[in-house]
Amino acid sequence: MLRLLIIIFGGFLISACNKSGDTEVAAESAAVEAANPEPVAYYEYLWCKQGENWSQDTSAGYIADWNKEIDTMSDNLDGAAAYVPKGWTDERYDGLWVLRWADKEASDRGWAEYAASGAQERLEEKYPDRLDCGNTPGTDRFGFEMYAPMETPDGFASDSNYFLRNQFCNFKEGKSVDDLRPVVRDQFVPSIQAGKAEGLYESFWFMLGVPDYEGEDVRDFNWIEFTETEEESATNESVFQGSDEGQKIVENFYDVVDCTEFQGWDGRILRRPSSL
Repeated sequence: MLRLLIIIFGGFLISACNKSGDTEVAAESAAVEAANPEPVAYYEYLWCKQGENWSQDTSAGYIADWNKEIDTMSDNLDGAAAYVPKGWTDERYDGLWVLRWADKEASDRGWAEYAASGAQERLEEKYPDRLDCGNTPGTDRFGFEMYAPMETPDGFASDSNYFLRNQFCNFKEGKSVDDLRPVVRDQFVPSIQAGKAEGLYESFWFMLGVPDYEGEDVRDFNWIEFTETEEESATNESVFQGSDEGQKIVENFYDVVDCTEFQGWDGRILRRPSSL
């Protein structure tokens, strides 16, 4: 499945990286990169349960001290965020602690260093019964190779708060990457970019995550959309599906894949990635 998503988005990612410069050099670089395009990051989603002493106000110190602990380590995180369900709940967790690494190898090294440092023990001693987050891959910690078919808007989440929604998708029987490629790369992305040029979809961007874990119900990919606010997300949806072009693209997309219903989340940056 990882190769399928690489084939879909590799070409677009390459073209996005070669906006200027010598044409021959860009073409040669694109040809090389096309053979082995890379994900933009490795994300891990940790299921977290809030303790009796947890609150947004009283836990600011916890987050600050957690960042200080990470600052002392050689494999620093590229970024981290908190996702809280928006308008729904799940008994398995109250929210997600999201870790962004350069790649899977950086994650492995980072987790090993964190465990050996005693940082978690120090945090738990100083902030008892605040937050309990999972660390067992495939059970309460889930890794994804992440692909970004379009650039993050300048200044996104500059106030550290934003909205996102996601759905998990599988290819329908008889469908494949060959059916999805023209819908996403050749239809959806150009349509969104054209809308941005006209002042629409101002803060919209999206990523796709390919699961890097095993389980009973592992989907082919996770489709994640980001906007500054929930209201903007709703407006985008209305505008896009209100057009003949948008309706057709949506129909084409769901002709290829079956997806769960979208779920909304409130996002908050805990450690700002260099890409934002």
